[in-house]
Amino acid sequence: MRINRRALLAALLITCLVAPHGAAASHAIRLGQERIGFAAAQAGLALGLLLIPQDQALYDGIREPLGGGGILWKGISLAGEPAVALAAAGVLALNGSEFGRDLGWALLLNGAATMALKAGVGMARPKLGLGPIFVGPTLQSEYHAFPSGHTSSAFAAATVVAEYYPDYGPWAYLAAGLVGLSRIMEEEHWPSNVVFGAGLGYLTARVALELGSNWEEE
Repeated sequence: MRINRRALLAALLITCLVAPHGAAASHAIRLGQERIGFAAAQAGLALGLLLIPQDQALYDGIREPLGGGGILWKGISLAGEPAVALAAAGVLALNGSEFGRDLGWALLLNGAATMALKAGVGMARPKLGLGPIFVGPTLQSEYHAFPSGHTSSAFAAATVVAEYYPDYGPWAYLAAGLVGLSRIMEEEHWPSNVVFGAGLGYLTARVALELGSNWEEE
């Protein structure tokens, strides 16, 4: 089953531009120095959607100069496995770490949002050789390209790291970016999936951090 790509893109674009504002208002996320981060994340969501028509050309343009996949990219991809980060967060949280607790909530919230989009959109992964097409709602992993879960998870984790350990924030975001690139190199995701995932990861982590802060105040 094919769905109208223009209608889907329009609906997603409207949702992603409006929903973050609603979340920010409802959870009172108004930290001055993070406004740039929110703006960049929302721009990432919009850009991710706008890149979809150019995915094939961008995908080829990224992979060909770098020689395709390899053991390095596979290692980076494995290191960015969401389950690994969630397990580490769980261990830290069980030992009384507030960082581990917030990291765990951020990853869980991000995972739920990411999987909902994956199942609802149904975008073919590059390795299928079908191009950046949409088939609609599906539970088949081969059509869960949009958005990149590894990327959204990595950026959610980086956002929590930057909150607790600002000096390590830039390095955490750099690592998250490499995880996203590795998913393109491993033929799992299109460029649009990675860009959108980065924005989604940041926003879900900020919401989780704000919720955690509100719980502490109560």
